[in-house]
Amino acid sequence: MPSHIGRFILRKNWVREDRTVKQHAFIPPADGRLSVNEHSMTDVDGLWPVGEDVARKRNVELFGRADVAVTTIDRTKLKVEPAPLPGNPTHAEVTDWPPAKEDRKTKAQALAAEAEYHPKPYS
Repeated sequence: MPSHIGRFILRKNWVREDRTVKQHAFIPPADGRLSVNEHSMTDVDGLWPVGEDVARKRNVELFGRADVAVTTIDRTKLKVEPAPLPGNPTHAEVTDWPPAKEDRKTKAQALAAEAEYHPKPYS
């Protein structure tokens, strides 16, 4: 069972200089399905090629990954739903976001506050 989710950091301004993650990294898109990858903290090396592929497809740079414990997701009353993609079997989506923008922002802030930033390990 995955213990964490990883959110790929595709914008430099999603992370502060002190390596803390900003809420913007966790604001869900309009469809309310925030793209993440499930993983355990002992098996993260395989995530980096997936992140590079995501960045390449979006024509952006991969800066790193923000990890959050699944228990934090549960505590914020959000859900992690597996959503495997071709070439990315660990893909998932964070769902059950509230409809009000301020409430979504509050939940994104809670996730960011608990997130651990991991910069991309190679150039």
